[in-house]
Amino acid sequence: MSLRSWDECRERLTDAELYWLAVTRRDGRPHTVPIGGVWWQDRLWFNTAPTTIIARALGREPHMAVHLESGDDVLIVEGVARLAGGEELPDVVVKACTDKYGGDWDPNVPDYPWLWFALAPRSAMTWSSSDIRNTAVRFDFKTD
Repeated sequence: MSLRSWDECRERLTDAELYWLAVTRRDGRPHTVPIGGVWWQDRLWFNTAPTTIIARALGREPHMAVHLESGDDVLIVEGVARLAGGEELPDVVVKACTDKYGGDWDPNVPDYPWLWFALAPRSAMTWSSSDIRNTAVRFDFKTD
């Protein structure tokens, strides 16, 4: 098995059905949850209700991690999530979520309860558990 390129990782992130998010609670305990979202322009765009642990945690501390579901074919991204709304939330992201999951992901619907975030990666790690010594790769990114 060869080392995975960032282009291959980007494709896996784009094709993923769900993403596991990890944040830190106020008291320092970790919190993880699977969530829907889309990978677009090297950002993970996702939404959550303002009352969730994720929204409250990211309001205090924007550093987080996300990984894909496989424990055998690992891909972990660490970075900073920022609140994205209004003109900062591209229509293409909302359409991609609607196309991917169905339903109404439009943030302009009255009484829409969701906050949108965009995770900018600072680093990513990938490996195959069956051959970790020969497949482990780390990517580091400049972020804004």
